[in-house]
Amino acid sequence: MMPEVSMNHQEQALLNSFVKGSQPVDVVQSQTRIDTGKWLRTSPLWICIFKDQVVVLAIGRRKYIECVPLTEINETHYCHTTGELVLAPIRTLTHRRLAMSPGDSLRVFSALGIDASNLSNHS
Repeated sequence: MMPEVSMNHQEQALLNSFVKGSQPVDVVQSQTRIDTGKWLRTSPLWICIFKDQVVVLAIGRRKYIECVPLTEINETHYCHTTGELVLAPIRTLTHRRLAMSPGDSLRVFSALGIDASNLSNHS
């Protein structure tokens, strides 16, 4: 089992400034990395699950943060073919496909209140 990764101080500060003191149910680092203006490096995308919304963020010289209400991602699924958690049906998120292990996706499903026992493979 992989050790749990924690957000760094800058990532936590960005999240706290955005959600104003609300505590997440769970926070999971995806394997997806994006350009946030770091010199020759990319930043990991984090998915932060709250009781009424999901926040996706990454930190660098350019900050990336978006949120979506839970009601807009009620068809979220894990694609075993690509190894991605797909936040669905919403299409307005810049990054709605997050690479992650099946174990991490189960953590996200649990935090979202989705019963993972009857999930099928979506491609």
